[in-house]
Amino acid sequence: MVITASLKNLRDTSSILRTSIFSLFTERLWELGLAEAAMVASTLICLPIQQLVEKGGLSWEREGYLLQHFLQSVWLGIWVYLPFFMEWKWWDTSL
Repeated sequence: MVITASLKNLRDTSSILRTSIFSLFTERLWELGLAEAAMVASTLICLPIQQLVEKGGLSWEREGYLLQHFLQSVWLGIWVYLPFFMEWKWWDTSL
């Protein structure tokens, strides 16, 4: 996506970066701020898991790594999908 947008900008404006893209981040700024705060807060899921490992209720050698990879995949999927779901403009290469 980044390469496609860069090549399109290079063709259209003779520059890889489009300086007007920064104005897109000011549209619906409160949504972006809430999404960023939720992303940071969602990383706190690792604390209870680590506490379980520390107390012996969960082992990284057995089921812990499977749980970790599953949660990482879900986390990444949610945060990659969010800009498309929210219809934020900066992912759109047709600008």
